[in-house]
Amino acid sequence: MAERSISWEEIKKELPPDTPKSPDSLMQPGALVFRATSQPVQLNNPALWWHWMIGANWRHPEGPNSGIQKKMNHPVVHIAWEDAVAFAKWACKRLPTEAEWEWASRGGLENEAYPWGNEDVNTGKPKANFWQGLFPYENKIKDGYATTATVRSFPPSG
Repeated sequence: MAERSISWEEIKKELPPDTPKSPDSLMQPGALVFRATSQPVQLNNPALWWHWMIGANWRHPEGPNSGIQKKMNHPVVHIAWEDAVAFAKWACKRLPTEAEWEWASRGGLENEAYPWGNEDVNTGKPKANFWQGLFPYENKIKDGYATTATVRSFPPSG
């Protein structure tokens, strides 16, 4: 999806009436890229940390001058549901149903707060890759990763 041309006629069908058209300079393929802020901000405006980057896509996750060569063992980013469906079809597979996804995300546990049990995420060794600190300003990177973590960085759930 992030590699497709942008059609204002298609986009405006999904927007409230009278939404102004974005400048043509921005109506180019791309994706939203996260950028930490330089100071604490109100959390009611995601535009303060998500920025439209022309040329960002799954092959160029930080923009056109970035690549995935050093991220081959990381989860893919900048894909939409349609992209995932197309990949699954290409691989002769299918995406999990919502129920299957929920069961897998719980790690086989029931009535537990997290896939690893009830131990708080901040207790003990890092259990998952997430923002630690004051979002979106200060990430203390206690889990060792400023962005995505490599596959199998943390113990698997059930």
